[in-house]
Amino acid sequence: MDADRLYVSPTAATKAANKAITEHKADSFHVKPSRKRNDDRSWDFGFVAVLMRGGRPVGFA
Repeated sequence: MDADRLYVSPTAATKAANKAITEHKADSFHVKPSRKRNDDRSWDFGFVAVLMRGGRPVGFA
């Protein structure tokens, strides 16, 4: 399987976000669905955790 075409589950996104909170890189997060268009015009679907600090997005996990 190609490395850019990996499905990220909601659980994996949550675990990554919790690690960022533990390391004090964020103070909250929310998980949202994500999709990405590939060069061959197919779609990759998964989930991403949006890391928040002080109510503003600071990164993704």
